[in-house]
Amino acid sequence: MDSSPAPVDFALAARRVAWRVGLRRWLALLRRTVAWVAAGAGILIAASWLLGVMFWAVMAWCIVMAWLLGCLGWTWQHRPPTYSALALWDQQAGRREAFASAWWFQQQPAATRSARAIAHIATQQAQLAAALAQMPTQLPVRVERILALPFAIVLMGTVLIQTLRPGQDVLLVDAPMAAAAKAEAEKLSRSGWEKKQLAGLNEEESQALEELKKGVQEATEILEKAAGQDARGIISDLEKRAREAEKLAARLAADKDAWASEALIRSLRSHADTADVGDAVAARNPTQTATAAEKLARQLSAPQLSRDATERLTQTLKDHAQSAESADRTRLVGQHVIAASEKMSQK
Repeated sequence: MDSSPAPVDFALAARRVAWRVGLRRWLALLRRTVAWVAAGAGILIAASWLLGVMFWAVMAWCIVMAWLLGCLGWTWQHRPPTYSALALWDQQAGRREAFASAWWFQQQPAATRSARAIAHIATQQAQLAAALAQMPTQLPVRVERILALPFAIVLMGTVLIQTLRPGQDVLLVDAPMAAAAKAEAEKLSRSGWEKKQLAGLNEEESQALEELKKGVQEATEILEKAAGQDARGIISDLEKRAREAEKLAARLAADKDAWASEALIRSLRSHADTADVGDAVAARNPTQTATAAEKLARQLSAPQLSRDATERLTQTLKDHAQSAESADRTRLVGQHVIAASEKMSQK
């Protein structure tokens, strides 16, 4: 029995050569671009160090991985044809495209091959196995150390950031801290909202008040189970609730500015149609103000209102809007006077 190895097929050899040529081209592309990638990774690591944010260090890792995969994808898209790969190997080995020509002849239909082509295939196929053993030296694959530079930069940078910029120590809430924080939250929840004059709240303000009450209640419930948690987060949440309460309290304050400006009040009192409203607002009397406003509203919406009366009231409200300050647009009475003027002007 013949124990000699089966002859190597040129198609199989061509695939091995094409793979090796592609690998060489990928490494060559990496060498040409490594400086740019290393510089970009270094900048991101420096940004992460200066800003104290690990996001940029993660981005540096992403850039390095994208570099590897991007170069690999580009090399695959521009991989050489089989004939070109074999021709390159022939050139490196000094065979003058002998294997490439043999592969080409072998792809042709057997009936069309000339005797010279058949002889060439047989001759080259006899040398193919020995040539494949020498291919690593003829088409060497060298991984240069410079290619490790981007990895070294991001690895060392990440380690240094983690080592020299450790995360903040977590301040845990103990039992006394939890009790004190809970007391503050309960004090905030008992800040006397029920004592405020809430009759004049508009829909937006009423909703804001209800949301704040709900938030304070949630904060109180969280604090009941705060022992062992991060104190910074809990304190930050309480501070946020307190700031919201202060802002809302300022909006709900029933002082003179919450009704209307002095200029607008004088204007209201100077016209016969709105004098009752102006007097009630000047007296800070919610009941009288509401009654006078309803009376004026009925007058404005009456079907039998004459054309002259409509024009007079429109001009009156226009004068009031012109006398008002810009802040009156958010005040209890001022916002409705200005809105009425705009609606009357628009018929």
